[in-house]
Amino acid sequence: MAATITDSKYSIQAGDLCFTFWESGDLHQAISGSTMINQLVTSPVEGSLNNIYLRIHSESGISFYPLLGIQSGSTVSVGRDRVVWEGAAAG
Repeated sequence: MAATITDSKYSIQAGDLCFTFWESGDLHQAISGSTMINQLVTSPVEGSLNNIYLRIHSESGISFYPLLGIQSGSTVSVGRDRVVWEGAAAG
């Protein structure tokens, strides 16, 4: 497994599986062999359509917070063989 940074994007690969992210942490492209897994390649301005959300259920309703990418309050860092998102949501 190895990570590389090119043109404000970084990729992490293990075997035939490769994920490429924008600097914001948004997914740019996911590929397995010659098959693209995500069906839409996004730009760094719009961010990814994919995300992981924190949902908090309360008496007044449901609050939700994106945890990854440009729409979140997270920061992303890249290591030799990993991508790490860190941050806080909902105070």
